[in-house]
Amino acid sequence: MPVTNAVLIAVTSIAFFFVALGVIPEDAAEAMVLKDWDLGQMIGNLFLHGGLFHLLGNMLFLWIFGNAVCALVGNVQYGFLYLFLGIVASASHLAFNGNPAIGASGAINGIVGMSLVLFPVNKLNCVYFYSFPFAGIFWKSGTFTAKAFWMILLWCTYDIIGVLLGGGNIAYWAHIGGFVAGMFIALALLLFKAVETYDTTLVDILMGKTVDRETYDMDELAERIRAKKKKEQILLDENYPEATPVQNDIGTEPAEPAKEPIPILRVLKTARRQTDVYVYFINEGDKVNNVAVESKDTIIAEFSPTTLPPKSPGWMKISNAEESVLQNINLFISYEDGEGRRSNKQMNYDGSGRRFFVAQ
Repeated sequence: MPVTNAVLIAVTSIAFFFVALGVIPEDAAEAMVLKDWDLGQMIGNLFLHGGLFHLLGNMLFLWIFGNAVCALVGNVQYGFLYLFLGIVASASHLAFNGNPAIGASGAINGIVGMSLVLFPVNKLNCVYFYSFPFAGIFWKSGTFTAKAFWMILLWCTYDIIGVLLGGGNIAYWAHIGGFVAGMFIALALLLFKAVETYDTTLVDILMGKTVDRETYDMDELAERIRAKKKKEQILLDENYPEATPVQNDIGTEPAEPAKEPIPILRVLKTARRQTDVYVYFINEGDKVNNVAVESKDTIIAEFSPTTLPPKSPGWMKISNAEESVLQNINLFISYEDGEGRRSNKQMNYDGSGRRFFVAQ
């Protein structure tokens, strides 16, 4: 969970309103404005904004891009990275502009630069609206989806044009300095394998590599789960067509058959990188214990957690012991019910990286 990013958004927003309401004295806020090569100013200006829309725009970008980066690098590391990017952005502004400046946009552009390297082809859901009253169009709005690198490069172009036109009242050099620093940091993290990504990175694209990935639509997931549960109920009815009669004090009553627990792994995402396959799922079925994965193929499977209550998430990493590309894998997932009885289910992987099937 990207907790640090949420904390940064909260602290920055609170600081804005505290300054506006006078809780933070004016002279104290003035001391945080970026004017000189002072570390307090180079960090403090990140928590000051010139108006409500300035704050909302910055926090929106921090929420969209910061959550992904924070979740990848970790909460503790993310906090230090954000402050470092803010210092680099402040230094860039002082070096190339020098006018007093406030705002978190330099540090946020650093996070956006990291996103360009780490998540270039991830999709962004965007909203647009416009109005041309003279043409009879008083309000028009809609949504569209675009890959992240298109939106990021568009924003970067806007900053470059701003620098070429003289900058005005916007700290474009802080934006560019933070953005470039973010890109180099993300490249270094990938180069030294400090982070493990499951999405196509900018490095993958430049080297001609891709990561097969599919995130299912929630409606599609719900329909898959309903169909699976229905099929499993039919199989259960076929296996127990009649209950075994038992005698008690009152009379003969049918005994309930022992129900076998069935985990239903709702696949959230599958990703394939070189010879490894990663599967992320949520258990939409029954609780199972001591889960293990077995295969007749020469593969190594890691499964976590070994106890899966209903609605709990989990992941599985499948590696080929022969270090060749995984194709058409047959796996068996074994597990225990609450009374220690063990069951097995077959799972199939078709090698495309787009589907992971759990057989009935």
